[in-house]
Amino acid sequence: MSMLGQYYCIKGRLLEGHVHCSNATQFAVALNLHMLNSRVFQNDYSSGKTQQSLGRTTWRPQSSVELGEAFNLWWTCCIFEYPGSTINGLPPSVARDDITTVWPCLLADFEDGYPLSDDDYSVAALFDPELFCVVADISRDGAKSAVAKCCIMQES
Repeated sequence: MSMLGQYYCIKGRLLEGHVHCSNATQFAVALNLHMLNSRVFQNDYSSGKTQQSLGRTTWRPQSSVELGEAFNLWWTCCIFEYPGSTINGLPPSVARDDITTVWPCLLADFEDGYPLSDDDYSVAALFDPELFCVVADISRDGAKSAVAKCCIMQES
C-alpha cells in the first residue's frame, strides 16, 4: 500500500497517494508496530506467550531479523505518511504522542548479529529538552533514521 501511495504521489495524485500511505500506516498500527520499544529480540516472543487484544492475538516477531524488518516497515510508513498529511492539510493517521517505537537502524545490523544499542529513544525523546541533544544528533544514524526524525519534526 505504501508503494502504491508513493506511485500516486509521484504521478501528482497527492490525495490518492495519501489515502494509500495512511491505510498502510493504520494497518501497521493494528499490528502494534508503533509500540516496538526495544531493538533487542526477546525469545519469549516466539515461545507462544502472546497477548490477547480485543479478541485477537497480538503479532510477535519470530526472529531478530523479523524484528528489524518490523522497525523498518513502521518507519517507512511514517516517512511516507507524515509528509503526505502535511501536503494535503490532513492530520496524520497516528498521533506523534502514540509512537513509542525506537528509531530505525540498518537491517544488516539485525542480520549479522551485531550488538544493538538498547536505548529506548523514540519520538517523545526528540521533544524532551533533556534528551533532545542526544536524540537529534544524527551523526551516528542511518539515512532512514535521519529522514524519520525530519518527518516527525516537520509535522509539529
